[in-house]
Order: sequence, then C-alpha cells, then structure tokens
Amino acid sequence: MIEEGTTAPDFELETETGETVRLSDFRGKPVILYFYPRDNTPGCTKEACDIRDAWSKFERRGVVVLGISPDDPASHTRFKTKYQLPFTLLADTEHDVAKLYGTWRPKRMAGKSFLGIIRSTFLIDAEGKVVKVWPKVDPAKHANGCSPSCQSRAPRRLSSTLLVRMRGLEPPRAEAHTDLKPCASTNSATSARNSILAAAQRSDNSSDPSVSQPIELQRPARSS
Repeated sequence: MIEEGTTAPDFELETETGETVRLSDFRGKPVILYFYPRDNTPGCTKEACDIRDAWSKFERRGVVVLGISPDDPASHTRFKTKYQLPFTLLADTEHDVAKLYGTWRPKRMAGKSFLGIIRSTFLIDAEGKVVKVWPKVDPAKHANGCSPSCQSRAPRRLSSTLLVRMRGLEPPRAEAHTDLKPCASTNSATSARNSILAAAQRSDNSSDPSVSQPIELQRPARSS
C-alpha cells in the first residue's frame, strides 16, 4: 500500500458520466481518494452517505473527493443518482489503480479466499503528496454521532468534533435533508470522516498558514 510521505501515483480513469480525468487535474487542491468495494452495498452506501451529509465541510476547505471502485460508469451513475452523491465516482474496472495504490489484495469471506478491494482512504495534499492513509476502513466501527439523513435513534446532528478541529468555521445550523435518500440504518456515523477533515485542515494549514478563506471547489473541464 502507498505510504504516507510519498508522491501519489498519477492515473487516468472514467467518471460516472464517461468523462476521463487524471489525478493531476486536481493539483493545487487537497484530494480525498477513497477506495470502496462495490456500489449499493450496505457498507459502501453508509460510507458514501456519510461523506454526502458532511459535504459542505469538505467544500469549504476546497477538498476534492474521488470515490473509486471496480464498478463501471453506468453503475456509478445509478448509485450517485439514487443517493444524490455530490462527489465524483471513478470506474477502475480493471483494478489497475487499486493495484497501484495497494488496495487490491487477497481477502477471505465465508472460508473462501479471493482478490478484492481493501476499503482504504488517502489524503493527498495540494502538491500531490500522500499525507495521511486510513487502511482497512470499517465504516461500521468509526462512530461518533449520526449524520442528519441516516435513520437512527442517535442525535440527528453532525459531530461537533470536526468543528473544533477546523479553523475559522462556525457551527452549521441543523438541516433536515428530507429530500435525500436515507443511507443504511446504523446507530452511529463514521468518525473516520472527521479524521479525514481534520487531516485535510492540517495539510491546508501546513502549506499556507495565512490561508483562512475557503477555496471554491472546481471540477476539470469536460473533454471535447
């Protein structure tokens, strides 16, 4: 698996719309690159919904989020539309990028061995360096509160933990998100998201301590 402190390998993949993008297209912005096994499975849906529900926090910090799985663009389109995901999904159908980052590895389930995606997340800074790695992410065990659109008896408010770790942000007002597709039922949300946001903030501060204004998120121009 790619280690912290190394340069993130560049790659080229198709988005859910069929547009081809490269990791280097986003140079100058921090990037969250997260690998997940499959669209529309419970754990992957929970993980995607958790990022969706905290999207304003990522957007304020100018963080680009790229989700990668072996699913094809058509599957990504259905997944993204169903749960109204605001970030880009990339189709790694041949597992080339997963192999490059060390997330395509042997797994065991029900006594059988097979190759598959190890759920992992990488934070890449504006210069293209890997500054944080979260290997073997388990969304069911990274809990601290509940995202607003998840069906749960837990408090319906995003964790205040990320707010005290992010400089210059005021606590957001609670939002109902009644128009969003609920993610899988759970009694807790993923605190890994909070760690990602905190690490993104530290990376942003280390590159330019004077920056306090949010960076406007921009997608690369569509190829003609």
